Amino acid sequence: MKYSLTEVIAKSRRANDAENKNLHPFASRISIYFSWIFVNLGLSPNQVTGLFFLIGLAGALVLLFNSWTLIILSYILFRLHIIIDVSDGEVARFKEQFSINGSYWDSMIHAFLYPTFFLCMCISQYYFFNDPVFLIIGSIGGVIVSLMLSVKNNYFRAMLFNKQPLSDFRSKTEALPKKGLKFFIFSIVSEILSFEGLFVCYFFAFYIQVSFYFKLMFLSYICAFGLIVGIKFYQLSTKGFYTTRS
Repeated sequence: MKYSLTEVIAKSRRANDAENKNLHPFASRISIYFSWIFVNLGLSPNQVTGLFFLIGLAGALVLLFNSWTLIILSYILFRLHIIIDVSDGEVARFKEQFSINGSYWDSMIHAFLYPTFFLCMCISQYYFFNDPVFLIIGSIGGVIVSLMLSVKNNYFRAMLFNKQPLSDFRSKTEALPKKGLKFFIFSIVSEILSFEGLFVCYFFAFYIQVSFYFKLMFLSYICAFGLIVGIKFYQLSTKGFYTTRS
């Protein structure tokens, strides 16, 4: 290997490393090993971004086959795509190769993949139960999941249009507490209402194979995601920042 792991760690560390570990406790600790491999393979940050997209897309598409083994594979690919998503930034910092395209593609990939995961789960159950209600649920859920991302990204666009520096948003979010019991409870609830929680519920639903449970689960997460969208929209509109996790 041309570069040692120690060198890659030293040159790719984030300025907000502690905060990132709170947001991605698993991925942020594993990603550096992938980054070390990518750096020594000579991959560019944008190539790593492309890899994280392909792995995430594969994770979503294998859900369509409605197999217990492939659901586990989908979850592994889902976790892996998050790890590599962290890695592309580490590779960029190591190589000092930053581009607006890389950041833009990263946001676009998230906006595409998360709704696709939700929709593929629903399409899979549509084929299994032959119930078109799952297609309706999947369509609504896909829109809501997309809004979870666009409600933040559109605010950044509004800031840019009004020539407000992004540092205004960061200074407000960085002032929020990042430790203590309240933050711990907040993190646990956020994790349950994230795609991690959705996958756990999906595992259980697939095990019992009851149409009603699948519908209840999907609708519950649609309501939860919709609530998050509403909270983000209200807080961004009134305060200029939000307290829900990204």
